[in-house]
Order: sequence, then C-alpha cells, then structure tokens
Amino acid sequence: MYLEVKMHCLSKYSTLCVLLILSGFIFLISPVIAQEQAPLKSGASKIAVTDTLGKVREKLSELLGLNFDELLPKTDLVADLGIDRTSLYYKLHLLYDTFNTKPPVEQLTVVAKIAQYIDENKKAKKAKRPAVMMDMARAVGGDEFFVQKVYFATNRNITGKSDPDDFFGSKPVKSRKLQYGLASVNIPRSHKNGQIESPWLGIKFLRSKSKHIYIDGKLKILDAASFFSSIKSAGASKEPLLVYIHGFNINFSEAVTRAAQIAVDLNFEGVPLAFSWPSNGKANPLAYWSDMADVEISIDYVERFLADLSKKFRGRDIHLIAHSMGTKALTFALRNLARKGQKKPMFKSVILAAPDLDSRLFASSLADDIQPLAEQWAIYASQNDFALNYSGVLSGTPLLGVPLTVVKGMQIIDASKIEVTPWSVPEGHSYYATKKKVIDDMVGVMKGMLPKARGLVAKSHADGLAWEFR
Repeated sequence: MYLEVKMHCLSKYSTLCVLLILSGFIFLISPVIAQEQAPLKSGASKIAVTDTLGKVREKLSELLGLNFDELLPKTDLVADLGIDRTSLYYKLHLLYDTFNTKPPVEQLTVVAKIAQYIDENKKAKKAKRPAVMMDMARAVGGDEFFVQKVYFATNRNITGKSDPDDFFGSKPVKSRKLQYGLASVNIPRSHKNGQIESPWLGIKFLRSKSKHIYIDGKLKILDAASFFSSIKSAGASKEPLLVYIHGFNINFSEAVTRAAQIAVDLNFEGVPLAFSWPSNGKANPLAYWSDMADVEISIDYVERFLADLSKKFRGRDIHLIAHSMGTKALTFALRNLARKGQKKPMFKSVILAAPDLDSRLFASSLADDIQPLAEQWAIYASQNDFALNYSGVLSGTPLLGVPLTVVKGMQIIDASKIEVTPWSVPEGHSYYATKKKVIDDMVGVMKGMLPKARGLVAKSHADGLAWEFR
C-alpha cells in the first residue's frame, strides 16, 4: 500500500512537472509562433511597430509582398526596389485608405516620408486650420470650415438665374461693361493643398461645409465704384492684391473657386480677385476654337481692368497669375498698355502657368514690350502637359515652353520633373495649382526671390539659362 501511495504521488508530481515544463516551453516559443502566424511583424524587435512608421512598414510589406526588413525608413520604393510607379500608385492608395488619409498630390516613394505625411495628416485633422488672412479677405467660419472672400470681374453674360454656379453664362456681355462682384467660397478646414474638394460627381446636394470647396450663398453684385471701394476697405491699406485669370474650358464658378484655392494654398495675406472671361466650360475639346475667339474678345476688358487696378491701388503690390489660354488675354492686354505709353512696372509679379501662346510670337513681338511692366516674371511649362501638347497640334504652332523657350528678362521654369499621374490630363495641365513644389515656388516668385534662392537648378540652352525643379 505504501509503495502504491508513493508511486501515485510521484506520478502526480511528475505530471505537474511535465505541465510546468510544457508551459514554460510554450511561453518561450510563443513569440516565435506569433511571428509564424503574423510574418509581417518579423523584425518588430528591432523597430517598434506601434508607431506610424512601423505600421506603415507592416502594411507596405503586406501590399507589396516584401519582407518587413527590406522596408527601412530610408528605402525608396522606386529607386531602391525598382517598383513600377503605376503599380505603386494603386498600392499607396490602398495604404492611405488604411490610415484614413487622402493621398498626397505628389507621389511619395520613400518609406519614412510616407509615414511622415500620414502623421502630419493626423495632426492636421486634430488641429483647426488657422485663418491667416485679415478682415474682409477671409471671414471666420465654423469649427470645420471658413469662408474665403474672392472679388471678381467678368465679361460674361448674366443668365438671370440666382444660383451662383449658373449666374453668369458662357457668352460675352453685350453691354461692353464689366460686371463686378464678391463671392464667398466655403473652404473646409480639412482642405489639402492643391485640391478643390468636391462631392461625388459634383452633385450639389451632397456638398458639405466640412468637406468641400464651393461658392456658398448668393453672389454680391457691385457697381464699379462700390467694387473698388470695397477692396480698399478689405484689410490693411497696403495689403497686396492677387489677380487670377483662368484658362480654357472653365465656367464662372470654377474660376472663382480656383482663385480661392490658390489664395489659401499660397497663404496669401491680401485680397484675391478673379477675372473670368466667357469660356464655354463644358469639358468639350471641340469648344477650343470658340474659347479662343472669346479670349481674344476679352483682351480689351482685361486691359481696362488691369489699368483701373493699377491706378486705384498705386503703391500696393499687385500679383498676376494667368493659366493656359488665359495667358493670351493677359499678355495681349499688357502689350496694349505698353503701346499706349506704359513703360514702368505696374505689377509686382506676373506668373504665366502652362501658357497657350505661340512661342515665336511671344519671343519676337510680345516679350520686349511687356517685360518692363512687372518687376518679376515667371513662366512654368512642362513636357508632360498633354493638354498643351494637344493645343499645339490643333493650332499647328510651337507653344511657349513646349519645347522650352528661353526669353530674356523672364524666368523660364521647366516643370517636367514634377510628377503627375500619367493618365490624368487635368493634373498634367494644372500642376501649377495642384503640386506643392510649384505652389511653394510661386510664393517665392511673389516674394521677389530669384530662382537659385528658391532651390531651382540652372539649365543651359542655346539662347540662355532656364530653370528646373530638383
């Protein structure tokens, strides 16, 4: 009996010992098992996966089918790993969706920079976007939006409709008089530089103050005297003015909202204005010739508007930005002013973005006349501008910047290295307003900084120097 009891106790304790040993062994190997079940966390002991960088590396390794250890913070997914940019475009969109983050305008390829962008996006969502502009220029809105005021002048016809999107049409005004007014543009505090946030398919009833950019409320129509008087009372007496002239295929509301977006993204501490000429704005390439005729009709209107601004706001810096076909209205209006005896600078800076201009005509007939009218000139062009390439085919003429044209006294900036989505014609043509590098460079132009000081690289041509982004 004693022997049986002793053997039973030994058996009991032996079982307990075995259980303890097994428990210890499982405890020791559990991290290994966990790693086998979740291979994306291999290497987690070296770099913490609880921060954004670690989580980004985890998700990227899953999406790209790579080992976690291959994705170091400094790894460039394109240059170092040879991943195709188009394929990467879709993978990164899935990554940003995981972090509830809108993709950046310019594709990021370095792991650490991707993580940094996501981190900054999180911080931006928590912090309210500050309203930096003063008084009438930017009114305070709610916690999730603010209102950007945009003054406008237009030679479009009045349709008789009250909706601000349809108030002005696509035909030239018959009265020969400019129409003036003030628009209030809703800007969400979550707005990202380079974007005009819009509801799905542009459906108006889906608009949200906290998400979308749009003209909010009725337009305030002003006579000429009230228009200029109102601008004078907007902010400090020395505040600068920024005039935006849109390009081909743009309706009135698109012109005003783009002017608002540019002013916000430039962090422009002054009064933004939009000049809107009667473009069709129907997303119809066949309207090209109609728009070209309308922009030529608009030259005299632009001339009068600029002459009035310069006269009434003498002593205040005035900056001009024209895009695409709008550059024709601007440059020919300036030539008219020059030929009427204007020889001294009227404007602080003139920026021509993706100019739809005959390069031969500009270099031989326009540039010498208009160059003295501004302290600083900057012309942006890109070989990836498919819309401008198409325009050159339609018109049968070489366009300014495509190929690159060096013009004495003007900064010619090659934006071909600015990455755009290959299949996006709008992005390839509107990079001046959607790409942070170009937006930042335009800020430098308006501050009077020279290209080298703005970080641009000199590029030698037969006729002189041009500049390009790094």
